[in-house]
Amino acid sequence: MSLSTIASKNGPDICTVFYAVDKDLNLYFVSEPESNHVKNIIKNQTVGCAITDSNQSVSDKKIGVQLSGLAEKITGVEAASYAIDLWNAANPGISSIINLGSITRKVIDSEVFRIRPTKIKFFNEKLFGEEGAEIIEIN
Repeated sequence: MSLSTIASKNGPDICTVFYAVDKDLNLYFVSEPESNHVKNIIKNQTVGCAITDSNQSVSDKKIGVQLSGLAEKITGVEAASYAIDLWNAANPGISSIINLGSITRKVIDSEVFRIRPTKIKFFNEKLFGEEGAEIIEIN
């Protein structure tokens, strides 16, 4: 997922993160606290994201998601455990490294974040026709 954050006077910053999504359309990612995007989120929770399959060719029917929302660091063991389990299910293979114990004991320098979308644009030309999309506003 491409994640765009606001870097105060310098304009937006963008990065790529691995993510997971829950049934309520919240997105979760794990990042180092010293990364630019985490520092930006601490100052301004507003974010933008884009998710697409980079293997789509220019002639394919386009499918992807663009969204805006608010990002926050997850606090609390139960919420962090839920998010990390979800993240590991979506990103298998390194649960022995990225897990609640490694994070809480500071074996790895990472924190868990949730993005609560406020607007989601789901574009899918196979479902909605050329340039077709569905926009969901979440209050």
